[in-house]
Amino acid sequence: MSEVLTNPYRYGAPSFDDTDLKAYWKFNTNPTSGDISNVSEAAASLGNGADLQVSGATYDTTSPFGYGISLDGVNDYMVAGTSLSQFNFMHEAGATWTINYWVVEQTGISFGYIMNTNEYDTYKVGMSARGDALAPDGNMYVDTTDGLAAGGWRYAFGTTADMVPLLDTWYMITSIMNYGAGSGSNVVQYRDGGNKDTTGTLQGGIPSGNAIGEMTLGARANLHDRNAKIKLTEMSVWDRVLTDDEVSNLYNGGSGLPIY
Repeated sequence: MSEVLTNPYRYGAPSFDDTDLKAYWKFNTNPTSGDISNVSEAAASLGNGADLQVSGATYDTTSPFGYGISLDGVNDYMVAGTSLSQFNFMHEAGATWTINYWVVEQTGISFGYIMNTNEYDTYKVGMSARGDALAPDGNMYVDTTDGLAAGGWRYAFGTTADMVPLLDTWYMITSIMNYGAGSGSNVVQYRDGGNKDTTGTLQGGIPSGNAIGEMTLGARANLHDRNAKIKLTEMSVWDRVLTDDEVSNLYNGGSGLPIY
């Protein structure tokens, strides 16, 4: 293993190629102190427009990094600014993006929403990532909605079996959307840097225009319901597809690799 991985701050920042890193929330500060900053230093960063305004939530120190945030599954959530357009790259034609995060499922019921801009509504434009139920029968969903009609409303949709974390255990989840990939590989998902699964399909129309809601973590956009009872840390949003090696490096044998 290289020195960069075992000691990521040895040469200064970054410890990982941050090209097209739009947003990066470390969750290493107490949320009661104010907004959670987007700390991406990449040229493509959304800057402080993607800072998270926190409603509820508490600080947590149980992750492999020693920091994180805990959402209670009742009324806790976070909103990334007020823009309806800054995350359009996640649902527009030709979209290629990756989300990566460490998560703990804290309840035995539906996992809830990790992130969402579309209210998970067939007639509204945007994207969502969520989990449903527990392993080994659970699924991870990543989808976009075209805002056109019910029925063929998802342009790309991924259901990955055996991906949802076991209760009270930290896992790293990586979800990739690639509109240009061939059939069956439009959505690629990983757990803990491996367990790669490709289950995406193409259907419905291509979304256009702004998302219906601001990027919301831990609940549905605008409605702020269906809250997730989870812990999160080291969450990153990329306007590109991460490679297998990059995903493995971020997992770093279970120790995790901070980008900065």
